[in-house]
Amino acid sequence: MTREDADVIVVGAGPAGAAAAIVLARAGRRVIVADRARFPRDKCCGDGITGAALPRLRDLGLDASRVASWRDVDRSVFVSQSGRSLALETGGGRRGVLAVATRADLDAALLDVARRAGARVVEEARLDSAALTADGVSLEFERVGSLHASFVIAADGAWSPTRRALQPTEVAIPKWQAARTYVEGVEGAAAAEARVWFDADLLPGYAWSFPLGDGRANVGVGALRTAGGGGGWIVRRLGSLLQSDHVRSFLGEASSSEGRAAVWPIPTELKRENLIGGQGRALFAGDAVGATDPMTGEGIAEALQTGTLAAEALIAGRPNSYAATAGRALVWRHRRRQLCSDLLRRRALAAAGLAVADANHWTRAQFTRWIFE
Repeated sequence: MTREDADVIVVGAGPAGAAAAIVLARAGRRVIVADRARFPRDKCCGDGITGAALPRLRDLGLDASRVASWRDVDRSVFVSQSGRSLALETGGGRRGVLAVATRADLDAALLDVARRAGARVVEEARLDSAALTADGVSLEFERVGSLHASFVIAADGAWSPTRRALQPTEVAIPKWQAARTYVEGVEGAAAAEARVWFDADLLPGYAWSFPLGDGRANVGVGALRTAGGGGGWIVRRLGSLLQSDHVRSFLGEASSSEGRAAVWPIPTELKRENLIGGQGRALFAGDAVGATDPMTGEGIAEALQTGTLAAEALIAGRPNSYAATAGRALVWRHRRRQLCSDLLRRRALAAAGLAVADANHWTRAQFTRWIFE
């Protein structure tokens, strides 16, 4: 019989992996979380935390006061390509639907929750290989060596080394991509409110500015790859955004980018058949299964949800039930959101959507729920 180091090894210590580890450890399972990075580490992201993610973070035991860059965002403004704007109250505290925190701070704080719950965290552990054994999965990590467990939860990103090792197949290139930079010296409204621009050439994507406090903001663009090509185009598009009149007037003339833009893929191809692999020994969560909202590009909430559902399936002793529970919770919702995204490619519909949303208090409230929750 193969030596067993844990009941479950979680590969990847982002929100999906940390959520899985917290739930497993609290249930008394021996769990190891392995990640190739050392935390805190930067993570390419818009840094927005929506109303779909906030209650999940609270349920996992995250104390927002432990996240240095955490900021509740009271007001968010959406601007169409024609210049029409829609202002929404996104609140603060337990009723708020939008907060912002750098992923360096957020992910490190959530991983600390996993440690306190009893999970063993192994950093700077790059996965070299993985193989099925008679009673589980054996994983070989650089600098760490071999670890064995009954099951693995792979929360290791869009290119998932675990998936490639256990079931080598052609990896689909994510349809969406994004680029962001941190900007300092922002002034006025940009220091306090979130702003989203539906520029015509980005639809159904958008550009954003999310306030981080201390005169800083996360500014970025997200779009389909077909909008302009590969990563080079999205970086150039971000550069032109930062120089555009409508963005410079919002950020303030004294604002400037802190460094090079970061680019990342946004995997939105969630399919039920991809949730479980490795002959039932591997459960995939977060970006590793394409669990990102195909309309907004928001992935933290679904990472937390899939990580939690995968852990709960293992705790119940029914790993195969994960495909059914996650499928019911997410797959049909993804299809609806994908349809909405497809409709937003039509510029007239995008503009009309903001006009309808701004009709009265009820429509603004429904739009807020639709976007953020």
